[in-house]
Amino acid sequence: MSSKKSIPSLTPKVKICNYCNPQKFLKFNFTFAKENGNPSSKDAIKLLERLQFLSSKMYAVMIIEYQGDKKNFIEEIPIKKLNLKGGIPREFRDIHPAETNEKYAIFRLYPAGSPPGTANPRIIGMIKNTIFYIFYIDWKGTLYKHGK
Repeated sequence: MSSKKSIPSLTPKVKICNYCNPQKFLKFNFTFAKENGNPSSKDAIKLLERLQFLSSKMYAVMIIEYQGDKKNFIEEIPIKKLNLKGGIPREFRDIHPAETNEKYAIFRLYPAGSPPGTANPRIIGMIKNTIFYIFYIDWKGTLYKHGK
């Protein structure tokens, strides 16, 4: 009687990537986004330019080059200091439970002293695994006091 050798499985071992960003570039997720006001065409174009700039280099490199420069990069504010009416979307919490030291991530469309005729819009969200989850697109610039 001949003995049969078992054939090894050829099933590949694949790591499933749920809500991760293996390239480590900042990416943007609009799933939870709400708008405050309506954009001018100038503001909408500026938003696309800012998203392109913020995702142009690896996130770690951007942090080193621009940390603390809220004119060009992202400002982080503790959740307790920024009292937004809508807060963090419940659906987001279903995916990402609360952690300690969480902060809102905010970036401006224009540098401080925005061009005349704009409301100094800001984008407010949270960064998880190098993905910027956008919660609010504040075209009016009125969702919170900016500390002036």
